[in-house]
Amino acid sequence: MSSQKSPLEWHRCLQIVFLIGGLLSSVPATAQNPLKWLTGDRSTKYGIYKDPEGRFEMEYPTKDWRVLPSNGSSTLVGFSRNDGPTFFVDYIRLLDKLTKGELDAMADLEKQRLMDQQPKATGFKTELLESKAGSGVLIRYSRPGTGPESVIQYSFVANVDLYRLNGVVPEKQLQKYEPVIMHMIQSFQSKTNAASPKR
Repeated sequence: MSSQKSPLEWHRCLQIVFLIGGLLSSVPATAQNPLKWLTGDRSTKYGIYKDPEGRFEMEYPTKDWRVLPSNGSSTLVGFSRNDGPTFFVDYIRLLDKLTKGELDAMADLEKQRLMDQQPKATGFKTELLESKAGSGVLIRYSRPGTGPESVIQYSFVANVDLYRLNGVVPEKQLQKYEPVIMHMIQSFQSKTNAASPKR
């Protein structure tokens, strides 16, 4: 039996090739790889940051990012680039484990907390996210700064430890640095047991 394609089949193949080519050519040359969400952030080299007290470890970009020491309050560590993006790890030790009801209400409570603290912030979007640290709440919103800023906050509880990972990026750079912020969030590993509801 011949394996050659009929003229109709070749015509259909060429249509598909031209369609894909047209889609890719419509993306500006300066835009990010349109398939980046499938392939991940592979262009950035990462190193491992280990908390001096052994509470967590995570990955951070090694080129053009610097590590900021703890400010002595709830911020354990920060990372920044000279052109704007920053990332902070905030930590609060709870008095007791959260109940199942408190864990279920965490998304609404975290969103309301941000809205109360930053009344000029807009565009709040909340979703649940599974990461190496466990289940948590991912909140995205915009706020005024020295210029418009996009913030991505990931909150989760490990035993009695509440972590808030905050990435702040100038809105004009969001397309470039959002994959980096998400990589940092998803690489975070708490050395404390994941949260289980208080009985």
